[in-house]
Amino acid sequence: MAKTKKDISKNSGFVSSGTHHWWHLKLASLALLPLSLWVFFNLIHIFTSQMHYSGIKAWIAEPLNAGFLSLFVVVAFYHAAIGGQEVIVDYVSDKNTNRLCMVLYYLANIIGALIGLYAIFNIVLAHS
Repeated sequence: MAKTKKDISKNSGFVSSGTHHWWHLKLASLALLPLSLWVFFNLIHIFTSQMHYSGIKAWIAEPLNAGFLSLFVVVAFYHAAIGGQEVIVDYVSDKNTNRLCMVLYYLANIIGALIGLYAIFNIVLAHS
């Protein structure tokens, strides 16, 4: 008996998770809007006030700033991970290569987020 397109796509994994994935991407985008504006305007303030290295470290060490920066790092890397997943799924056709690319891409995003969080928390702990 020949398989239909529905039978082939039934257990592919991507069909059932598409809506869930789409919502996560949109919610991450929505969260990034105010966070990106906050980062942008604070960077303008830092550059226009000509803060020195120690002043920037003191600014990052403030609890509110450290919290928002940490949230920005986590959401930005999460958004990048789920957005990049779509590119890999769309353009890497070989199943094994696709899996390898996904694992490496997720690993790169996790490492990037951890490095960003480590840098922020290191500055916070050095100033307390």
